[in-house]
Amino acid sequence: GATITAHWFHINTIDVMAPDTAGCVGVLGNSITDGYGLSGGLQNRWTDFFSQKLLDDERTKHIGVLNLGIGATNVAGSGATTGLSRYQDDLLTQSGIRWIIIFYGINDIAGGASATTITNAYQTIIDDAHAMNMKVYGATITPCKGHSHYTEAHEQVRNTVNEWIRKPGNFDACIDFDKTIRDPYDTAKLSADYSNDWLHPNVEGYEFLGNSVNLNLFTDIESSETLFANAGSDQTLVDLGNSGSTSVKLIGSRSTSWGADIVSYVWSEGETQIATGEIPEVDLTVGIHTITLSVTDKDGKTDSDEVTITIVEDSGIWLEAECGTV
Repeated sequence: GATITAHWFHINTIDVMAPDTAGCVGVLGNSITDGYGLSGGLQNRWTDFFSQKLLDDERTKHIGVLNLGIGATNVAGSGATTGLSRYQDDLLTQSGIRWIIIFYGINDIAGGASATTITNAYQTIIDDAHAMNMKVYGATITPCKGHSHYTEAHEQVRNTVNEWIRKPGNFDACIDFDKTIRDPYDTAKLSADYSNDWLHPNVEGYEFLGNSVNLNLFTDIESSETLFANAGSDQTLVDLGNSGSTSVKLIGSRSTSWGADIVSYVWSEGETQIATGEIPEVDLTVGIHTITLSVTDKDGKTDSDEVTITIVEDSGIWLEAECGTV
């Protein structure tokens, strides 16, 4: 009486031993990257075809692809699944990331976002990735005429965003999925041969997109042994009961190293060492503390980063969620 049930199994991370010239591409996107409309457990998202194309080429066979698409999400905004909320963890802290592809924005447009809102989100990710020596490629937003997302106003925003993506100097390169898959006689529509629902491609459309990516964008890899310290986000904590100090967990796990493993995490306040280890706990007194994390890899290279932790007194006043008006 058993029945077959389809599941998505989510793999958090696979790290492999590889030469310094190996690396991977992280793809940030929504349902078109996630693989909407596919079934049967096959590896037939556009990123899968792109990955196979890389593996089949002698120049790029050492490059992996990470699909970080989540359906029905936006690139801008502060929600937990937006691109801006997750790119630090989903992209910048991944082992071996050398390139990023951002294929994101159609849901923002459908929700009424302006072109500037979307391109500002792109710029934030670009700036932080460039600070870590990663290249960022922009994929143009594909058309959706015939789907409920489409209006003439939305189409105007899409075209404005795509012009920004194509403009040299904004991204490191443009991957023009829009021109690749659109109907040449009605550029606001997907080509009928590649459409599932006029927003998402069908299987042939995903294959067409994946195989259209220019591999020359991924052949300039060089041996990299870059080390980046990351002391985590600034924190504000309450000294409950006003004991004069409180316990704080320091987070150094976002530090990354390409090449040699990190062997030492040292935390200091001013000239005083206060802790060691990747995620230590320390007691901090009420006040503002500027703490420096210094990391060292096995080859002796070092890097540092600062975090500000503020400990405030317990006021004794607590606002409950039930308080509609205070």
